[in-house]
Amino acid sequence: MAKKTITLSKHHRNLLRHLAAFSQEPETVVLERAADNYYRYIFLARVNEGYARLRQDPAAWSEMQRELGAWEATLGDGLDEDDILV
Repeated sequence: MAKKTITLSKHHRNLLRHLAAFSQEPETVVLERAADNYYRYIFLARVNEGYARLRQDPAAWSEMQRELGAWEATLGDGLDEDDILV
């Protein structure tokens, strides 16, 4: 694994130490989880922005709803609930 030095403010350095102590995990693990969570946050924010733009176009939103309806039909594929692997 490549090593990289990063500079943190005193506040965030203390926060990182406290989170590591509280979670009983190394600071690197805490930073990795924080980066993963921030990535998900940004990704979902952009997805939500895309849906908001889509909703502003009635024709596009209607088409999307029709497509979702078509996918809903796949749930009725004849399998018994006990046969579905989860």
